[in-house]
Amino acid sequence: YIAALPRGTMDLLPLEVLHLIFQGLSPPDLLRCERVSTSWRNTLTEAGKHIWRKPALLYEEIHRSSVHKCGASGLETSSQWHSWLRDRHLTRANWHSGESSVWNLNTNGAIAYFLRFEDDNEDRVIASLSDNTLRVFELESKKAKMLRRFVGHEEDVNCFHVGRSNSGDDVVMTGSSDGQIIIWKYSDASRLHAFVPDNLSPVRCVQFDANKIVSSNEAGHILMHDRSTLQEVTFFNKHKNVVDYFEYAGDVLASFSWDRFCFLWDMRVGGGDPVARLKDSYKLYSGQMTGYTIVAAGKGLTVWDARNLSAPQAKMAHNNAVDTYCVQWRPSAQFGDCFVSSGSQGRIDVFFREGESVDTYSMPVHSKRDVYSVRFGERRMVSGSGKLVVCDFNPADAAEEEVEVDGGGGYEDVDTDEDEDEDEDEDNEDEDENEDDNEDEDEGMA
Repeated sequence: YIAALPRGTMDLLPLEVLHLIFQGLSPPDLLRCERVSTSWRNTLTEAGKHIWRKPALLYEEIHRSSVHKCGASGLETSSQWHSWLRDRHLTRANWHSGESSVWNLNTNGAIAYFLRFEDDNEDRVIASLSDNTLRVFELESKKAKMLRRFVGHEEDVNCFHVGRSNSGDDVVMTGSSDGQIIIWKYSDASRLHAFVPDNLSPVRCVQFDANKIVSSNEAGHILMHDRSTLQEVTFFNKHKNVVDYFEYAGDVLASFSWDRFCFLWDMRVGGGDPVARLKDSYKLYSGQMTGYTIVAAGKGLTVWDARNLSAPQAKMAHNNAVDTYCVQWRPSAQFGDCFVSSGSQGRIDVFFREGESVDTYSMPVHSKRDVYSVRFGERRMVSGSGKLVVCDFNPADAAEEEVEVDGGGGYEDVDTDEDEDEDEDEDNEDEDENEDDNEDEDEGMA
């Protein structure tokens, strides 16, 4: 209706009426209105904070994240709300276009197998590495500082989980190819306890809560230990190959295995059969279970709805010849579900799915190196191969050139020879070929 009015009509309206109209617009429409004319821009810039605060809060509600976490809790003035909202909107636009600032965090060739942000704080990332350590990095714009280093395992650290101890302190549990789970005090990297959950079988995933510790291993077993006594409580052993990853919520556990199955378990019934079996066409390396949605990563992504397991809800892949080692997804009411996956040949794939429509692009930021883990937030993505690659989608940084910084503890920028990782990558490829030999044995599985 407004677009059909004679040119200049809106400028004749009283300022109070314009304010009422602007208050009813969505955040993207408000930002577009700024570009209509100098008069409109001045009106919006000089408007009271109620013009910008309401859509900013709505914007966060739509994207299901807290204003406090995103740094908007202390904003008071109209210009602050306006600037914050504009940056948030442009950051999401950069996410959709793939425009980012890329910088490399040098790990001296150590492969990052598992990554997480610290309490959703995108300025701190935790990485388990092939040099037998776990490290915590503080990230700034194009700079990084190592805050802590956990040393004690004899082989690769494949996984970890950070949580609260029964005494109230933060603890981290690490699982390693040496078959051990070590419990550490997170604040100072001091070792608290260690135990071997299953005859030294390499640990591939570990998670815990107030009462139990759950782990999976290369023998295909999932074990549950009492958190206080570290004694085994129950186990699940129906997988026929490596259980690379699992997640649980309440009494339901979803496990993802190289035997090409995702099993759903009732954790109250140990040693029994899974309550559901989801078969994929290829070995599964990772996955995610959120609500009724289950995403499995094998060759591309397979999405299941737990309320209807007769057939997959969707399949997404850029290249069916590429293994997918890791996936993270977030639902969004405005932009559709966002899936980010990493895999072999250096691939980082981003999918935006809304209904039956899927928009997608790839980010070739790792050359041809296998990327074992990826994690993303509102403004940053971190992925790991023989180095950590940080992609900043913040509009202030997104157009800047790629740099490389040292992750050894200082803030100095250094050059790194990317070829130093090739020998490790070739070893990984040989290992993958050996793993593929197991597939023929699995063809007769139900």
